[in-house]
Amino acid sequence: MNSDISRLGWRGKAGLILPSANTVTEPVFYALSPPGVSFHASRTFITGTAVEDIIAMEKDKERAVKELASTKPDCIVDCCTASGIVRGLKEDQAFTEEVEKKTAIRTTSTLQLILQALRTLGITRLVMTSPYPEAMDRLEGSFFQENGFSIIRTRGLNLKEATQLAQVPSDEIYRFCLETWDERANGLLISCMNFNPMPVIQALEEALHVPVVTSNTVTLWGILRLLGVAEPIQGYGRLLSDCLQPS
Repeated sequence: MNSDISRLGWRGKAGLILPSANTVTEPVFYALSPPGVSFHASRTFITGTAVEDIIAMEKDKERAVKELASTKPDCIVDCCTASGIVRGLKEDQAFTEEVEKKTAIRTTSTLQLILQALRTLGITRLVMTSPYPEAMDRLEGSFFQENGFSIIRTRGLNLKEATQLAQVPSDEIYRFCLETWDERANGLLISCMNFNPMPVIQALEEALHVPVVTSNTVTLWGILRLLGVAEPIQGYGRLLSDCLQPS
């Protein structure tokens, strides 16, 4: 018997609400997570990256929640940074609270976990990068400024199709972040769950001498803390190596 697959999800099951075009999150989470954690996704349909596309995707959320709840996960995470930005923090919190009330399953969002992670790491002055179009990039900068952070610089790759986000090579993301960096900041946020800077996070922290967080690192961090899994994950930034105390 192969013991690696004989007890699936024995440490906890996480339900993920993912945009349909996301091809990054599940492989990354399985590659990095300690054994015994399983991930189960329901997808909400999207093809573009404009604000209008994000709003249209929200119509699928009720169905996605119902599907996920049927798997009896230990937690649910709404895994779209842009979705939370478009909603705004109050509405995002209202959504996760309503899901938790209806399902009796602990629920949070990538956006809420980004805020928690930035505060955990003491980041107050942000440079932000993303694959987003200019309108979403501006909206994101305004959101974080309104929620107490100094925004030193934001910059997006201005990609228009949702499938393009996952196709950007990690070394290109690395160069883009270095070109965008401003020494006045004390942290770098790389936004979007379908963007893959994971292989270069450690290199960016070493080059910039500040914490680097991404939408996927904060979401995995939040899930593991909710499940009480505190094993450090080395090589992907200090959030996952130093800050995994259970919540």
